[in-house]
Amino acid sequence: MKNPLNKRLLRELRTEFGKYAVIFLFMVMTIGLESGDLVASDSMIATCNQRYEKYHVENGHFHLKQKMKDEAVNKIEKEDVTVYPDFYVERSYKGKNKKEKTLRIYESRDEINQLCIMDGSLPEKDNEIVIDRMFADNNKTKTGDILSIDGKDYTVSGLVSFSDYTTMFQNNSDMMFDSVNFGVAMGTKSEFESLSDRNLTYNYAWTYNAGDPADDMEEKKWSDDLLETVVDAAGEGGGATALGSMLGVLNMDNGIDDYVPRYTNQAMNFAGDDLGSDRGSMLAFLYILIAVLAFIFGVTTSHTITKEATVIGTLRASGYTRGELFRHYISMPIIVTLLAALVGNILGYTYMKGVISDLYYSSYSLPKYETLWNQQAFVLTTLVPILLMLLVTGVTLIRKLKLSPLQFIRRDLTKSKRKKAVKLPHFKFFNRFRLRIIMQNISSYLTLIFGVFVASTILLFGMMFVPLLNNVSNISREHMAAKYQYMLKGDARTSNRDAEKFAVCTMNTYADGYNQEAATVYGIFDDSRYIKDKLPEKGAVISSGMAEKYKLKEGDDFLLKEQYEDKLIKLQVRGILDSPTTIGVYMSHSYYEDVFDVDKDYYSAYFSNSKITDISDNKIINCITEKDMTKMAEQLKVSMGDMFTIVEAFAVVMFILVVYLLTKIILERNSTSISMVKILGYEDREIGQLYLVATSWVVLLAVLISFVLVTELIRQIFVAFMKGYSGWIPFGISKETYVQCFILAIVSYLVVAAMQMHRIKKVPMDEALKNVE
Repeated sequence: MKNPLNKRLLRELRTEFGKYAVIFLFMVMTIGLESGDLVASDSMIATCNQRYEKYHVENGHFHLKQKMKDEAVNKIEKEDVTVYPDFYVERSYKGKNKKEKTLRIYESRDEINQLCIMDGSLPEKDNEIVIDRMFADNNKTKTGDILSIDGKDYTVSGLVSFSDYTTMFQNNSDMMFDSVNFGVAMGTKSEFESLSDRNLTYNYAWTYNAGDPADDMEEKKWSDDLLETVVDAAGEGGGATALGSMLGVLNMDNGIDDYVPRYTNQAMNFAGDDLGSDRGSMLAFLYILIAVLAFIFGVTTSHTITKEATVIGTLRASGYTRGELFRHYISMPIIVTLLAALVGNILGYTYMKGVISDLYYSSYSLPKYETLWNQQAFVLTTLVPILLMLLVTGVTLIRKLKLSPLQFIRRDLTKSKRKKAVKLPHFKFFNRFRLRIIMQNISSYLTLIFGVFVASTILLFGMMFVPLLNNVSNISREHMAAKYQYMLKGDARTSNRDAEKFAVCTMNTYADGYNQEAATVYGIFDDSRYIKDKLPEKGAVISSGMAEKYKLKEGDDFLLKEQYEDKLIKLQVRGILDSPTTIGVYMSHSYYEDVFDVDKDYYSAYFSNSKITDISDNKIINCITEKDMTKMAEQLKVSMGDMFTIVEAFAVVMFILVVYLLTKIILERNSTSISMVKILGYEDREIGQLYLVATSWVVLLAVLISFVLVTELIRQIFVAFMKGYSGWIPFGISKETYVQCFILAIVSYLVVAAMQMHRIKKVPMDEALKNVE
């Protein structure tokens, strides 16, 4: 026999269609976003991992000052590796925005680090070139466009993904990649020969004949062993001497400019490490939102049981069990969640997958990917939300259905009896009435506060980043020691009067709970015009960015580790230099001499406030300018801009839906009272002042309190987030961001208030007469 209660489900759906439609759409949007993220990220991770074999990606590379002789190559290859010449030159050109762009142009690649063609074709003529797809997108360049390089016009024959450059790191130790101003390209072999007349970089790639190492530990051992052979071979087969060391460049007398095994190569690994790294936070975000909706369902169900108490009591007295009523009242929340999960997954595998993949493609130069079926994603975005909804709503129902049939018929639904009402202060009548409304609907308002807190967290997190990054760019410019910092390959004299010598090298930080990252160590001569802080005879002064990130203060000890070596150096903090965005260590030159065993006149770089023009490019490793100091912030704005917009829009929609659903429940619960005050002669406007102003108090208070709590929560999230990245961004939320967030929240609430005012007008006066107890 069919259960007659099932007929009530369709009637309930028609009666509460607006509520269920809003919840359904919100769950579809949330689950679709999460499903799309899981599917896109897992598919791209698989593609990233497969590219090593598919495109024959190197196991590492090294740079030399000059070309190796065949004898040196043969000596290295005796270590069971294959060495491939992979030479390149760097050229600059003016982009469409009139700013200077740098292209690293490689010799045509046939055997190693092959390309994935995203659009167009490989170059066939000498005046054709292919460029990185992401660099092209960021500079509004497409197939068929003309680039003027070194006075010659090149036609872009295609857009490609370089298998060894999924992220555009110009130097391996850069704090952040730069896909706006730096890109990679490739032309024909004959065209490369005409370009290689100057600034040719002798880059050699290698692969292990035995295949890829099993893990990073084994790869480190293999690469360390190979390094010794490369050092010997480079010394025998040509190379530079007395090379400077800065930003990852080795300081050796054996001719090696750079040595980068695959496991340390940021250009290769950064994207793969980042893909899916936010899975935990995204899933937590999904389950928090489902929990909020489950609480809303719980409040709704509690309200429904209160409204239908007499019917429930009659059904229980007629023989219906608690189990049957439990299954009936939990059916609609579960059905809505199941349908939303199914539709959300369909949306995730179709539209949202594309949205998420576009976000990844806007940040990284990834090859083409194939969508993979993700069984785990289906479980996490379907079964877990249903179980969560069943748990939260089920607890509410079980608690309510414990009452006896007689209590339901009498509408006596509270277990605890209060002898008298809470005495309120002697406020005006309207304010006392509003306080009563809040107290009578306390569970709904608590859920409302929690929903506002979650929405405010998302909204503030999305809105804070662009102003924060703009501020970081300004801070970086203001705290530059000099407009130019020239890192040298050896002794290089200049007649520029602004130039000031200093010693510099790169070490790795070494601290528990942190990834190792490059720290620039300066040896400053006395009476420096650029570093005005007095440096101690012993110990070091560290940048304020390093002090904040590693929680160091004066008197603390810290460790630095030599790159590619196991040697540790212990230093004491003797002062903090105001440089909030850098990881830097400053020593007196005399102490630098003792620590690194160099001569008293040793120098490897220049500070200067004007461009140095009388030093050959071949003697300069790198020149750090304002563009380099602001690169991290500018790239994050380009890479994450679309994501920030999505987060802000999602937060606003969530805020509106949560406030709408809960204010709707509050008005429905008080429909009899609203009808009664209408009979007493109150106008709709006055009734709105009673009920909507009470809710306004709660929303306003919740938003203000959430700003205080959310700021500290975001601070902790941000600090944990930055631990995994090189460099430091000082945390701060601008006053303008708080104001904008507050205005957006209030405007969103006013939209809801207008909708609920319309609902108040629709409450009939005979409602009170129908429910006389």
